[in-house]
Amino acid sequence: MELLKYGHGDNFGKNYADGNRAFANGQGLMYIQGSWAISEIRKANPEGGAGIFPVTDRK
Repeated sequence: MELLKYGHGDNFGKNYADGNRAFANGQGLMYIQGSWAISEIRKANPEGGAGIFPVTDRK
């Protein structure tokens, strides 16, 4: 729930493929997703680049 405030106004108006495609085409700077999405993102934009980092709940 903490992360919802950082999303766009229609967080639940996009589906899985929409999010992958938008990220692949540079319509977002960060995308909270798992490693399973890499192949779909690359399909949408094979020339795109991205880095990854872990998200933890440590305080």
